[in-house]
Amino acid sequence: MASYTLEGRILAASTAAYCIANIAWWLQPPLIHEVIVRYDVGEAAVGLVASVEMTVIAVSAALFGKLLGRLSLRRIASIGVAVSLSGAAWSITLQNYDLLLVSRLITGFGEGAMLAAASASLANFRDPDRAYGIINIAAILFCSAAVFSLPVTAGYFNVEHNVFPTIFAGIAVLSLLIPMLPGSPARGQLRSSGTTSPAHGLLSPKLLILVTAVFVVSLGAGAMWSFYYLLGDMAGLSEDQVHNAVGTAALVSVFGALLATLVGARFGRLLPVTLGIIVLIVAINTMSHWHHPLAFRLGAALNVVGMYFLVPYFLGYAADQDPSGRDAAVTAGAFLLTGAAGPYFGGYVIENFGAGSMGWIVLVANTSAWYLFLIVNRSLKQNAPGPAHP
Repeated sequence: MASYTLEGRILAASTAAYCIANIAWWLQPPLIHEVIVRYDVGEAAVGLVASVEMTVIAVSAALFGKLLGRLSLRRIASIGVAVSLSGAAWSITLQNYDLLLVSRLITGFGEGAMLAAASASLANFRDPDRAYGIINIAAILFCSAAVFSLPVTAGYFNVEHNVFPTIFAGIAVLSLLIPMLPGSPARGQLRSSGTTSPAHGLLSPKLLILVTAVFVVSLGAGAMWSFYYLLGDMAGLSEDQVHNAVGTAALVSVFGALLATLVGARFGRLLPVTLGIIVLIVAINTMSHWHHPLAFRLGAALNVVGMYFLVPYFLGYAADQDPSGRDAAVTAGAFLLTGAAGPYFGGYVIENFGAGSMGWIVLVANTSAWYLFLIVNRSLKQNAPGPAHP
């Protein structure tokens, strides 16, 4: 019973840290819209705001991943809370675009520390896929609530710009759970072979192949997510209708994480990953080739459902490769890095080649990434000391 109580505390604290790391990405569509209106800047400039924060999150997660074993997870997360709260509070007050960039950089550094702590704390659980599924379910519900709260709080408090205050409030509330994080990844409902030493270096081919595959698959989904407002407009929806569609898509994405949690690795990881990749290809081609309200709503929902079905398996692969949690921290950072590359990649492709080209690019890219996951899967089977997930 004590072990399960400890596991629950770790899951709660990890969920809080994971939500903090993800909230800015989930609010990216309205954030991009707000920055355009508030600072009167173009698409390239506003894309830089989102890209700076997501890039720093990924870099920070990798840097703090290297510190695992030297600093406790609780210490890493505490640093993240202090830094991200400072940056988020500063962002609320700024009227200058250049200073806003600096504030989002600071916030992203703290959020990256939270991402590293959350990802690493679950890596040595006996069933990491299920644990990662659980924190993704909670993150989806929390962040969806944040998306839906924007028009409500704007009307209630009579404020025009409320994305940055919402981010600050979310970080402040969730930080109350951070003290429950453990001192190291190797605690809780763990595998018998737990270790806190990284299995290989950051430039290991195993890690690089996994990170590349995760980045490629997530990039297409992230690019489409960044331009949901534009795609919704192309489909003939009003701004309010697009906002509701974005919130609905965010909410129904919980079914992707829920399905991953229920299925776990009982059928291995390659089969679920294959199905998830197919869903993304269908969703993105639906949005990019069929500019109709129903097509946008359906594609927008399937895009995030498929993505959050895949994330627990991405992190599960990382946890099996390296139970210390370092690979999981880097892989989670690579996933959020698409929040930086996505706006630029999506904007460049849509502006120069049209929205329809995104579907064909994703088809080729995701098929190529599937072969990388096949390599990762075979490597784990060959190196497993006993029965391995197929």
